[in-house]
Amino acid sequence: MESAMFAGLLLHPYAIAIALTVVVVASVASYYLIPSAMLIAPMRLVGGYLGALVVTTAICAAISYVSPHEAETVWKVLPENYWSALGRQFLTSFVIFCYAAVLGIAVVGAPAIFLLNWKRRATIPWVIGVSVLISVLAVVLLESFLAPSRNVLQTIGFITGAHVLLALGFCIGARLPWRSSGAMA
Repeated sequence: MESAMFAGLLLHPYAIAIALTVVVVASVASYYLIPSAMLIAPMRLVGGYLGALVVTTAICAAISYVSPHEAETVWKVLPENYWSALGRQFLTSFVIFCYAAVLGIAVVGAPAIFLLNWKRRATIPWVIGVSVLISVLAVVLLESFLAPSRNVLQTIGFITGAHVLLALGFCIGARLPWRSSGAMA
C-alpha cells in the first residue's frame, strides 16, 4: 500500500520535473567535468537509458507476477480482480524502479562510463564489472547505515543481479563495444 502511494507521488508533475532536472544537471556536469565524456554522443546515452528502461520493464514484470492460484489463496484476490491487481503491482514497481534506474544512471552510471571511456575501458565487460562493484558497495553501505538484515547475501544477490541486467541493457542500448579498440566515438 505504501509503495503504491509513493509511486503515485512520483507520478506528480513536480516529481517528474525534479527527476528530469537531476538527470540533465548530472549529465551536463559529467559532460563538462570528466575528460573524454563528450566523445560519447548524447544519442548513444539516450539509447542506453532506453535499453535500461526495457530491462526495468522486464524485471518489474517478473517480480510483479503472482499466479492466479496464489493470488486467490494467499493474497485473497478475487479471480475477477486478478488482472487489475497484477497491473497495479506492476505499475507500482515500474514507477519506483524507473526512478531508481534513471537517477542511478545519471548520478553514478553515466559518470562511471565516462571515466571508463577516459581510461579506454568503456566496454560491456568493464561496465558490468564496475556495476557489480557499485552494487556490492551500495548494499554494504545500506546495511551499515540502516538496520542490518539477516539476508544480506540474498540482498546482494538481488541488487547485483538487477544491476547487472540494467547495466547490460544500458550497454546494448548505448551500443558499447565488447572489446576495447580505443575510446568510444
